[in-house]
This record gives sequence, structure tokens and C-alpha cells, in this order.
Amino acid sequence: MVSVTGGFARRVFRRLGREVGSWPPLMRIGLGVFAVGGSADVAYHAGVQTGWGIPAAAAFWVHLITLVGMVVTMLGVLIGGRWKRRTQEPFSPGLSLRIPKEV
Repeated sequence: MVSVTGGFARRVFRRLGREVGSWPPLMRIGLGVFAVGGSADVAYHAGVQTGWGIPAAAAFWVHLITLVGMVVTMLGVLIGGRWKRRTQEPFSPGLSLRIPKEV
């Protein structure tokens, strides 16, 4: 018997892979750094709550990694958008609003 959820999950992950694969490389790198920093931040805060004796300097570093991930992601979005605009065909005014010259 074939699992319905297995096929659904496979389709979702395939579609997600195609979507993420179309993003600018710098944006994907930034999201990876952000994920690592965010995971470390959650682990730090969980450790502090349980009293594991994690040094306060660790908080600085995990927040810094998260911030760097955010900045790199935004650079990827901005640079990727500029690159995409340069590689697209020239703007066609066919579907745009035209302002009459008499105005």
C-alpha cells in the first residue's frame, strides 16, 4: 500500500527545493547563517533557563552570528533584485498606465 503522506511530503519538498533554488545565492547563504545563529541563540537561552552555566559572552556571539545572517540575507535580496532587473527584457509599456500628453 502506498502512503499518501509520503507522496505529499515528497511533492512539498520538491517544490520547496525548486523555490529555494531560484533564490539568489547570497540570500541562501545568509539564510543558512541566520538559521545557524538562530538555532544557537535558542540553545543558549534554553541553557540559561536550565542553569547550565553558559558564559554570557556566548550570547554576544550567537546574536552577532544571527545579525550577520540577516545582513547577508538582505544584501542577497538587494543584489539579486538588481541583477534580475538587469537581465530581464526591456520594459514594455503595453500594460502600463499611460498619461496623456495634454495633461
